[in-house]
Amino acid sequence: MVQLINLYRTSRNFSCEYAAFSNGFELVSTLEKGKRFDIYCLDIIMPGFTGIDVAKEIRGFDKTAPILFFTSSPEFALESYSVKAINYVL
Repeated sequence: MVQLINLYRTSRNFSCEYAAFSNGFELVSTLEKGKRFDIYCLDIIMPGFTGIDVAKEIRGFDKTAPILFFTSSPEFALESYSVKAINYVL
């Protein structure tokens, strides 16, 4: 995921601040401490619990922030609508 963000930033000469987490628990813990992000880019398959589960937790803190899924797992695409993801990129 970090490589994709850096590739995009480099190709567009675009500057942004981002945070990377090694699992969903770290992200949820950060949200519990009051930190929010403008956009959430998640993988579906991650240590601890699925990206869909993490997105449900995000929605508990932020109902409107954009959530994007980047994954090689097409089987969760329909379920991503339940968390109002704006895109599901395979």
